[in-house]
Formats: sequence, C-alpha cells, structure tokens
Amino acid sequence: MKRSYLLNNIFISKVSTRNKNNSNQLVFKVASCMTKHEIKHILENLYSFKVKSINTMLMEGKKKRSKHYFYKTPKFKKAIITLHSSNLDANI
Repeated sequence: MKRSYLLNNIFISKVSTRNKNNSNQLVFKVASCMTKHEIKHILENLYSFKVKSINTMLMEGKKKRSKHYFYKTPKFKKAIITLHSSNLDANI
C-alpha cells in the first residue's frame, strides 16, 4: 500500500473513558491494514511525538437495526498510543 493512502486514513478520536486516568495515552482510529511500525513512524516523523508503546485492536462492527432490516457497521482498527512524559511537558 502507498504511504499516502495510509496517511489519509488516520482519524483522531476522542480520548476513551478507559484512558481518563492515564493522561499520556491517545486513541486513534487507523486503517485496518496499518502495522504498529507504520503508525509509530508516522507519529514520530510527521507529528514529532515520542512514542513509548502502541497497542492495536481490531474492533468488530456493531449490529444495528433499521425499521425493516438488520445491518452491520464496518470493522475498524483502533490504536492506543502511550507517549513519553516529556511530550506532555513540552505541550504545556
């Protein structure tokens, strides 16, 4: 895959409720074909973050119901990025 395609598919989402206690974590919705190394490369080179660790998970689509039929939303990949504490000090 071309890197430009992968860059266009990064969506920054809100911080999830699971991570409210840990302020040095961010949650991203990324393309399902991206690897941890590609995500780290993009964040460190383009956004100048110092990434400590990356956890990724494939999220299944939710089952929805319309008035006449059932359908399923598409699955996606979610990445939880843990940053070094020096990133937070520089931004404040």
